[in-house]
Amino acid sequence: MERACFQIGCVLIQAGWSENDAGYGEVCERLGRVAALIHDDLHREPCAVQSCADQPSIGVLPALATFEAWYCERFGTEFPVLLPRSPNAFQPLVDF
Repeated sequence: MERACFQIGCVLIQAGWSENDAGYGEVCERLGRVAALIHDDLHREPCAVQSCADQPSIGVLPALATFEAWYCERFGTEFPVLLPRSPNAFQPLVDF
């Protein structure tokens, strides 16, 4: 559990959060629920049927969507996207 808290803290730091920010504990707790589902999904018993072995558990995607909707409603913005842009993706030189 301590490792999960550390990992969540690292994600939140990358997303621009600080432990001193108002709402940090709330975000950490709610993101922790999603992280627990992901952990359980990754460490579940292997599926006997190959078609389901590569599928996330039913709970992960809805939990992530719920977290993102809550975050947007609570803070008025989307949870920061941490994935780098593709080097081939179009990026305008002028931001209007």
